[in-house]
Amino acid sequence: NKKNNRITVTIKKIDEKLQMFIDKTKIAEYEKAIPSALLFNALSFDCSGNSAENDKFFISNIKIIKD
Repeated sequence: NKKNNRITVTIKKIDEKLQMFIDKTKIAEYEKAIPSALLFNALSFDCSGNSAENDKFFISNIKIIKD
């Protein structure tokens, strides 16, 4: 019965710019990250460097939107 540590991660692409947020705090911004004409057709997640055997990560409520 451990309390879950829930966060919201947002990755936002605007033209070539890529912004990353944890909850509503911007943690990174890259001006020339992704060519603006590039279209995504896949999304993957990787958890490397997990040091504790009992640590678990759950990803849910994925939403991809276009403004």
